[in-house]
Amino acid sequence: MPISKINTTSITDNSVTAGKIVAGAVDADIAAGSIDTAQIADDAVTADKLANAINTSIDAKLPLAGGTMTGVVAGFTSTGIDDNATSNAITIDASENVGIGVTPEAWHSAYTALDISPDGMLMSEGGGTHLGHNVWSDGTWKYKNTRAAAMHQQTSSGHNFLVAPSGTADAAISWTTAMTIDSGANVFIPTGNLRVTNLVITTKQIDLTTSLQDLIQVGNRASYKITVSVGDGSAGGRHGHTVAFVSCSNDYARQGTIRQETGTTLILSWKTASGTSADAHTLQARNTDGTGNQCTIMVETLSRYASASSGTGNGQSSIQL
Repeated sequence: MPISKINTTSITDNSVTAGKIVAGAVDADIAAGSIDTAQIADDAVTADKLANAINTSIDAKLPLAGGTMTGVVAGFTSTGIDDNATSNAITIDASENVGIGVTPEAWHSAYTALDISPDGMLMSEGGGTHLGHNVWSDGTWKYKNTRAAAMHQQTSSGHNFLVAPSGTADAAISWTTAMTIDSGANVFIPTGNLRVTNLVITTKQIDLTTSLQDLIQVGNRASYKITVSVGDGSAGGRHGHTVAFVSCSNDYARQGTIRQETGTTLILSWKTASGTSADAHTLQARNTDGTGNQCTIMVETLSRYASASSGTGNGQSSIQL
């Protein structure tokens, strides 16, 4: 007799085997070809009705590539983002710190950090942002691995450039400040040397009068050629230039010749005679007609390098305007 629909509620659980679904494997009372999937109600054959062998076969095929899975997979746990190779490409820990090619360090809870294999890091906290090599912090700055460390700190106060010699992994770091740039764009090099070929400082605004006033202060362990030009602020004219020479060594400023261009109204003079004081390193200027107000200063270092070290005498940076 014709069958329009099959109700699966009467089918015993785990009784529909793969063999029962094969074409032609039907009961003798049912004409061949009289049943196909059109007679089975939608969503009627549940997993419970399928034989265990079929369920097992489906489970085995789920991991194969090429399909799309949606929704939430119950019980799924990830320790990183798989790069389909033999290790994790990116790891995100419970504190939201990220490691690329490396497990994030145990950063202080107030910090959010990105660790980059093997030694790089970028970290942000309330006081600023830090870019570093071979450094991390749990509240104390420490080495990642056994080698030297360096860091650039960016804060509302400016920029700090820090260095440290090689140390043991996870040991505390003792920093040396190599250079600081404050929020006023002032540059400080407390130790070491500033190596330059030529340093040009232009259009320093200063009201030159007929009285000497401080113009520039130079530092230690270098020889300088300082060329100063002055123009007429109202007409853009030129009053000529004057050149001063000085050699500084071990805090001592040995002042050389001052060459004044013929016809110039610009006069240069050292604040005090050669010596170790700050005044001996200070060049002054005046304009005899009092009309020039814009100076152009070119400083050339004639020796191998200019030192930024402070000394017992002058106690200033290499060049200070």
